[in-house]
Amino acid sequence: MKRLKTSLSAGALAQSAFARLIALRASHKRTLKVLFDAASLAAAFVLAMALYSQSLAFASDWQVWGVLALVIATALIMFMQGGLYASLGVDRDVDILRVSGLGALVSALLLLLLSATGPVDLPLGAAVIYLSLAVCLTGGVRVAVRALFCDHQVRAKERVLIYGAGDAGRQLLAALRERGEHAPVGFLDDDPLLHGARIGGLEVFDPADIGHAAGLVRADAVFLALPSASRARRKGILDQLERYDLRIQTVPDIHDILSGRAAVSQISEVTAEDLLGRDPIAPDPELMGATIRGLTVMVTGAGGSIGSELCRQILSQAPARIVLLDQSEYGLYEIERALKARKAECEIIAKLGSVGDDARVATLLERYRVNTIFHCAAYKHVPLVEDNVIAAVRNNTLGTLALARQAVAAGVSAFILVSTDKAVRPASVMGATKRLAELICHALAASQTTTRFTVVRFGNVLDSSGSVMPLFRQQVGQGGPVTVTHPDVTRYFMTMSEAAQLVIQAGALSNGNGVYVLDMGEPVRVVDLAFRMVRLAGQRPFLKGSMAPGDIEIRFTGLRAGEKLHEELLIGEAAEPTRHPRILSETAIAPELSDMEALINRIAAACEAGDAPGVVALMSEPEIGYDPDALSGPGVVKLDPRPGARPAPASASPAQDNRPAQ
Repeated sequence: MKRLKTSLSAGALAQSAFARLIALRASHKRTLKVLFDAASLAAAFVLAMALYSQSLAFASDWQVWGVLALVIATALIMFMQGGLYASLGVDRDVDILRVSGLGALVSALLLLLLSATGPVDLPLGAAVIYLSLAVCLTGGVRVAVRALFCDHQVRAKERVLIYGAGDAGRQLLAALRERGEHAPVGFLDDDPLLHGARIGGLEVFDPADIGHAAGLVRADAVFLALPSASRARRKGILDQLERYDLRIQTVPDIHDILSGRAAVSQISEVTAEDLLGRDPIAPDPELMGATIRGLTVMVTGAGGSIGSELCRQILSQAPARIVLLDQSEYGLYEIERALKARKAECEIIAKLGSVGDDARVATLLERYRVNTIFHCAAYKHVPLVEDNVIAAVRNNTLGTLALARQAVAAGVSAFILVSTDKAVRPASVMGATKRLAELICHALAASQTTTRFTVVRFGNVLDSSGSVMPLFRQQVGQGGPVTVTHPDVTRYFMTMSEAAQLVIQAGALSNGNGVYVLDMGEPVRVVDLAFRMVRLAGQRPFLKGSMAPGDIEIRFTGLRAGEKLHEELLIGEAAEPTRHPRILSETAIAPELSDMEALINRIAAACEAGDAPGVVALMSEPEIGYDPDALSGPGVVKLDPRPGARPAPASASPAQDNRPAQ
């Protein structure tokens, strides 16, 4: 038993020592390899001479050591040329033995040449023994160490195929080997000239044979090393890969790499942009700077998802000053810190407060002489707003009215309201409050000429707070289930950066009372997104009750209060194109300001009285278009407008046989 414990302890110490060696920097490991090989070659030479001559008399001849130094240098050069010391060097056992054997052979031939022409007598037998020992000590020891330690570690690590055998792929291979956290086992590349070639000891496979390649090398994951590929190209690759039980990750975008914000080695999850597969259009510099450059800009809701991205885009357009307004202390702190870290020549002012606080807003607008307002502050989570009617109206509607009035009074040049597709024929309280906010802007725009009002309407933003992408990612990470409201529900999606850029450009297009709709592309089935998220994590999705095997369940929960199956972007029948290909213009019909004020006053009075049903009834008037009864049927959660009441559960679950196409 004592011997067993001693053996186990020695093995553990050896593993620990090897792990420390693996953790060394590449330059340090390279130096150790060179020193090891030099010592091995010297030992092979001394042993060969001693064994052949049965004497150590040769050690007193200084010329022998000069010859040995030349022989060692020659062998090391051969090893270096063969790739034994390169980060992307030889990797297979047979290649290691080939390179070490060739280097030892050349150095042995040099020994014989020097023996025949020089003053030192080195017999042929000693050269043969040297050759054998040199191959064993330089190549054989490497192979043995790999068998004892490396192969065990490779089996224990995630085995990775690298998609892309270009510069990024080779850098990624070097980084993965340097870190030692993953085991690269091969490349995938679209270039037919590379198929079958070896890079860094790894074979390059044709992506069309991904199933065969993954099985051959027992891959667990694929890392995309394609930083300059278009979104459409990356989506096509994901479509191809998601059929296999492989986890997919990616290197950063080429723009982040070139700007220094990220390195090739920073592997991350597949982005929402990759799933959408839509390439952004380069922004129009004139439109981007028209309402920002050299001016003072206020962003309300600056700490939110859209607000914070707007702040980042605004900062890139060289404003004189950005005033950040938000009720969330944490959100405000985070965006202020992020903007100041960029060290731009712009004054950044972070202020806590509500847009509904007239005195606070008036003071800020006057003190900082604000030229442009981007109004993002709003409660946006549909089910939560359904259960908090009065708070939502006060923030989204009455807050917009208060801010807009103060903007006109302070002589603000441009007021851009960030709206939503849910304001079109609203079926939710949130949509109704945003539709009211739109009408307020139209009425004020028609009643004065000081401030240009613009409404910008768009759908869901990928990876924003409360969106499905972070939720799906979290649910997949927890092993499921991944919840989807309905098998047929669709949504429009856009990336955060594109949405922010288009909002800024739409604000510059307006001539006084514009409604601009962002081109969101085609609507996306949410359940398809869920299935893709599961597959890209290397798991198999399944529906409850289905016969197909799976790892993570996709579960339908029923439409919640205020949710539509399909969203709309246009109130009218058509929209006109603008100078920007992804911004459309819709004709705004402005109500009389007096009529709007009368309606808003009645809604405000109902809020003061705590009368949620009364607020809902007032928002149901024809000019707003809110219909709380528009949604009905199986799987739809209905609103109970009583104060404090919770939405009732769905009356039935959607049909389970409505499985998405796979």
